[in-house]
Amino acid sequence: MKELFWKYFSGETNREEEAQMMDYVESSEQARREFLGERKFFDACMFHLYLSEDTAKKRQPLYLRLSKIAAVFALAFSIGWLVQHWGKDDAGRMQTLKVRPGSCVELTLADGSRVWLNANTEFSYPASFGKKQRTVTLSGEGYFEVNPSDVPFVVRTKKYDVKVLGTTFNVNAYADNEDFTTSLFDGSVKIQIPNYSGNEIILKPDEYLSLRGNTPQKGKIADYNHFLWRNGILYFDEKTFRDIIKILGKYYHLNIEIRTSAVMDKHYTGKFRPAEGIDHILRTLQKDVDFKYERSEDNQTIIIK
Repeated sequence: MKELFWKYFSGETNREEEAQMMDYVESSEQARREFLGERKFFDACMFHLYLSEDTAKKRQPLYLRLSKIAAVFALAFSIGWLVQHWGKDDAGRMQTLKVRPGSCVELTLADGSRVWLNANTEFSYPASFGKKQRTVTLSGEGYFEVNPSDVPFVVRTKKYDVKVLGTTFNVNAYADNEDFTTSLFDGSVKIQIPNYSGNEIILKPDEYLSLRGNTPQKGKIADYNHFLWRNGILYFDEKTFRDIIKILGKYYHLNIEIRTSAVMDKHYTGKFRPAEGIDHILRTLQKDVDFKYERSEDNQTIIIK
C-alpha cells in the first residue's frame, strides 16, 4: 500500500488505483493515520528532491525516485533538520523550494525562524543570513514565526515587502492573484509598498492589510480558522460551491469544470484535510450538494455535472 500512496502523492495513479487507495484510507482510523504519516514523509523527500535533482533522475517516474530517497532517510528526520544541515558549504547562496499542489511544508531557517508554506508556493531563502538583513522571497502563502533579532527580517513579494524584527504573521501573495494580504498575530510588521503615499504601513497584533492593485485596506482579523492550513486543514466559511471549486482547482493544480448551474450558488461551511485528496473532499461535499463528477483520461481535469 505504501507504493500506491506514493504514486498517488506523485500524481501518477489511475482512477482504479485511486479508488482502491481511498477505500483503504476510509476503512479505519489506523489506515488514515498511516496515509497521513506517509504524506508527511513524502513532503520531506520532495524537499530533498528539489535541492538535489539532476537531469538523469528526471527520466524516472517520480514515485520511484522518491522511494530511493526514502530508503536513505529515517522518518525521524524532520524538514527543519534537513534545511539546517543541507547546503552548509553554500552559505549565502539562495535556495528555492517549490511546494507541490495539495501539500504543506514546514521548515526551519538558519536563524531558527520557522516557516510553513502552503500549496503551490515558491520560497527562496539563503543557507545563512547576513549581518545587516535576513531576506527571503515568497510567491504564494507563508506563515512565519520569526526569531527575535536586531537584524531585520524581510519577506519580499511581487507587490510589497514585509519587514520585522521578531514576530508571527501570515503572508498571502500568490503571483497569479491580484489580492495580497498580510495578517499579524504577534509583534509588529512594517509593510513597504512602492508607489504608495507614505510608502509604508505598520500593523499591530490581530490586524491585517489587504492590497488589491495599489490600494491598501487595513482591518481586524475576524476569523483565525483561515490560517489552519499550516496544520493541514483547509477551511471554508459560507463559501459558494463555485468559489470552493475554484479554490480546490488552484490548490491541487487541476482544471475543474462545472457543467451544471444547479449547484453554483450553494453555500458550504466545513474543514477538510487536503492530504486526504481531492476525491475525498468531493465525496464529502456530495453529502450536502447534489452533483456527480468524473475525471478525464489524463487525470488533470475533473468535470462536475
